[in-house]
This record gives sequence, C-alpha cells and structure tokens, in this order.
Amino acid sequence: MTVSNDSRLRQVFSWISPSRFYKDTESREWVFYVSILVCFLAYQLIQQIPIVFDRIALSGFSPLSWMQTKQFPENYVNGYPSGVEIFSKSSFSIIYTIAAALGQTPTVTVQWITAVDYLLLTISLFLLVHALRLDSNPIVPFLVILYASSTSLRSINIAGYAQPFFSGQFYNVVDALRFLTIASMLTGRNCTAILIVAMIFTIHPTQGLTTSIILLAMRYGAGRPGAREVAAIFVSLAIAGWWIATQFEANNLLQIAVPADAWFRFTQIFSCHFYPLRNLTGTTCAVLLICILFRGMQIFWRNIRYSELDRTVRRGCIAILSMVLLGIAISAVPISPALIKISLHRSSDLLIVLALAYSIAVLLHEFDQTTKLKEPLKISLLVLPLALPYLYGVWFKPSQIDVRTILGLTLLLVVIPLVFVIFLNRQAKSFRMRALACILVSIATLVPPVGALSSAQIRLSRAVQQLAGWAQVNSNPGSVFFIDPTMGSGFRDLANRAEAGNIREWLYHWAYTNNGLMYQEGIRRASLLGVPVDEMIKATDSPPYACLDGRSFLGNISWIYDSNEGKLCNLMNELKADFLVTRGALNNSQRTLVHVYSNDIFDVYRNSCL
Repeated sequence: MTVSNDSRLRQVFSWISPSRFYKDTESREWVFYVSILVCFLAYQLIQQIPIVFDRIALSGFSPLSWMQTKQFPENYVNGYPSGVEIFSKSSFSIIYTIAAALGQTPTVTVQWITAVDYLLLTISLFLLVHALRLDSNPIVPFLVILYASSTSLRSINIAGYAQPFFSGQFYNVVDALRFLTIASMLTGRNCTAILIVAMIFTIHPTQGLTTSIILLAMRYGAGRPGAREVAAIFVSLAIAGWWIATQFEANNLLQIAVPADAWFRFTQIFSCHFYPLRNLTGTTCAVLLICILFRGMQIFWRNIRYSELDRTVRRGCIAILSMVLLGIAISAVPISPALIKISLHRSSDLLIVLALAYSIAVLLHEFDQTTKLKEPLKISLLVLPLALPYLYGVWFKPSQIDVRTILGLTLLLVVIPLVFVIFLNRQAKSFRMRALACILVSIATLVPPVGALSSAQIRLSRAVQQLAGWAQVNSNPGSVFFIDPTMGSGFRDLANRAEAGNIREWLYHWAYTNNGLMYQEGIRRASLLGVPVDEMIKATDSPPYACLDGRSFLGNISWIYDSNEGKLCNLMNELKADFLVTRGALNNSQRTLVHVYSNDIFDVYRNSCL
C-alpha cells in the first residue's frame, strides 16, 4: 500500500517537476533564455516605474490629467485645456475608467499598465519571431525582445516617435497588437489578424489604417477569401466604422474648425513627427538604420532561406516602404491636415522590427564557422544597440564628448568583442551563445534604461512634484496656476489644479482636438505675452526648418520677470490666474504678487489683484 502511494506521488509530481521541461538540450536552452529574460525584464520594470512618473512630471499630457478632468471638471473651469480630452476617443481609456470604478487610483493604474506593456511587448515579439520561423536558435527571439523592448533602437524611425514609450498611454499596446497582427497573418490565422486590426482601430485609428494596408499587401495573391475570412472582414469594418462614427465628429476628422493654413504653419513649427524633412538629422539616422537592417534581411533571403513565408514578409515590407515614401511626400507638400495626421511614414518602425529579426538571424547563423576577423565584428554589431545612449551623445552633442563616453564606446564595441573571441573561441556553440546572452544582458543593466532622464531633467521633475504637492495642500481646488510659459510640465497631472497654459499648448495642442475655440484663445493668450505669432508663421517659409519648443521664446517673455507690477497684474487677470510660478525670483518687488513658496527651481507668487 505504501509503495502504491509513493508511486502515485511520484507520478503526480512528475507533471510539475522542472525536469519534465528539461529533458533534452533544446529544452534546457529555452529554459535558460526564458529565465534570464524574465529576470532582466523584472529589473527593467523596477527601473522604469520611477522614470514614468518623472517623465509625466516633465511633460504632462498623461492619462492622469485626463482622469482628473473627468472626475473633477469643476477644478478646470477657468484653466486652459491641454487637449488631453483626446484620450477619451481611444478605447484604451476604458481601462482607467474601470480601474477607477473599482477604487484604483490613476497612479496605481499607470504602474500596472507599465508592467502589462512589458508583458505584451515580450509575448508579441516572441510570437512574431516564431511566425517568421527564426526561432530555431532560441537566442534570436531573446535578442529581438531585448533590443525592441528595452533599448531605444525603435526610436530611430522616420517619424521620430520614442519607442517603446512608457507613460501609461496606449502606444505600447498598439505596437504589440500590430506585431500580433503580422504574426497571425504569417501563421495562416487571417481571421484573427483581421479582428485584431479592428481592435487597433478603436485604440488608435491611424495605426489601424496603416496596419490594414500592410495586411492587404501580405494577403495579396493568396487566393479568394473564404466565408469565415469575409465574415471577419465585415465584423472588423463594422467595429471600426461604429467606433469612428460614435467617437469622432466631422470637424475633427476633416480638420475644418481650425483654418488649414494656420494648422499647417503651427504644426510645422512645433511637431517634427508630422514633418520628417524638418528633422533631417533624425530622419537621416532612421534611413541609415533601415538600410543597414534591410541589407541584413536581403542577405538572409539570398544565402539562408527564401520561402513563400518570406515572400509574404517581402510584400508587407514593400507596402511599408511605399507608405513611408508617400507619407514623406504628403508632409513635404501639405494638402490636407487630415492626411498629415495619418502620418503614413510612422509605419517605418514595423520595418525596423522585421528587418531586425532577420539581421540578428544572419549574424548568428553558423556562428562557430566564421573567421576570427568577422566574429568580433558580429559581436560589435550585436552590442551596438546597447551603446545607443553613448552614440546619441556623439551624434547630437559632439561638443560634449568626454573621456567617459570614449571609454564606454571603446569598451562596448572593441574590448568586449575581442575578449569574447579570445577566451571563448574554442567553446561549444551553445555555451558561447549563452555566454553572449549573459554579456549582453549585463551590458543592458549597466547602460541607462530606455527613456532615462538626465540629472538636470530629474532635478526639474522632482521640483515639479514638490510644487504639485504644495499646491494640493495650499491652494483651492479651482485655483489657476500660470507657470513659466516657455516650459511644459505635468503640474496639472500631479496637482489636480488648472493651468493657464503654455506657449506649446496655446499654439499647437488644439491640433489634437481641432477645437476652434481653443485655437482662438491660444492665439489670444500668446499675443498677450508678446509672442511674435506673425513672425513665427513667416519663419516656416524659409530654412532652417527647425522644430521649436517653448524655450525658444525665452526672450519674448523675459518682461514677466522685469515688468512693473501693473502690467504683470493685468496679464494675470486676463489669464484668470491665482498663482504665478517662475523659474527663479522676480527681479522687481511686486506688491500685488506675494511670494508664498519656493524650492530649488520654482518660486510661487499669489495674485492679490484679482
């Protein structure tokens, strides 16, 4: 009887024993890579959470602000809207609404969404590599996930969008769904891919449009769709059409509430995302990266494999390249604001991910059969994405290159590859692959994480958070704060208090919502401060075609710090501002503006002349 019981126990425990998944060499390889990846992503998540809130404190325009304007609309009656209400047009916002109904605060929800972002990106990238049939060597999906989710490699795209971008918004979820769409199409799950596109439409309509174009290109030449596929198409069109019809007004879709000429002018001044040719440095980097990765893809197809699956991928890549070129052409000769907002060139990031997977597979193909001269070069190329924080400094700020940057690049791109080859050249291939994975993960934990802020940015972020904490305790909920308009901040996101706005919001943020009243009031407020609106419009007609931020107008608003109290008092009354927040103390004594608070960066004055 005892023997029988022991036998049954062994049989039960055999199903949950790790040895069941550790039977052969291939299983042990997968267990190793999955384990090291899970540990690394957990480490990245712990680092990313405080960065998310620091970023929100710096730039604002986050779901925190949207939830607060929804829950406490009375607090924002006299303030200037930031345009954050556009979040309500995305089905992703339902997550925050449900979380709030369950008693969860938006700040906690942001942390959960950041964790889910990492999980979704990891799963979708793995499934994409698996669908591409590039996972025969488990280090390939491991490196694709490492580079695409934890480095800024994808940020080098034609549109200049930061990817991945962790801020509690929907961008990472949309990216993951696009990867899943392509993976589903490549594995013959066409109905699933079509329904995922409908989901993308409800979250981010323009991304849904570009993904559907890629899907059509990949589907081309595959024969007539079956009944289930036709049904999925009708369901997808119905969902997308219903969402757009119920969430967007004609004014917003056609951009007729704001004059088209003004829309073009101000978006050209403040947004390089819409106009890649105005950011030649960033666009050049993106083109170079795409050419290098695309070359890797071509080498794979020529020397390793070119199957029907690869032909499908090629059709998708041609569609992406066509959209990128068309998007650049549309931005170069603006015809319609609606066409500009679609940003067809934004789809270049998908090409980067697809070509990256093929390029890594090429570098690791027959790794133990390469010459001693080529192998260090391969290691250097694999380390290169992790060296981007140093390379950015060399490329964009060459005057600030220091010894630390030079030593860092030398160590990453020269010393480590040579040491790897010298000491591990005679080891078995599987051991060398595991050693390479450990080295790359170690480097990734030492370099700044994706989205990391400089010490000056962190100092400013903490000052904003301190200011927001003070405002919550020492001001009425309906108070309006006029913060130095040359800077953007997440003050309203963190303090749940209204702002009088800033230059970027006055002259650009209405482009998100196409709110005509918001546009007119923004022009009025900018003019009150002496911002040369007419000169700014003329400046877009001649080079240099630079994208500006609020700090470009410091000279125009310097009078705030030196003005007599009467002029400043009139400005505060026009803006209905209860508090003035400056970066440093006012130069002249202001009797009607009483100093009430200061920290390392900001000084706060109460307006007593309202």
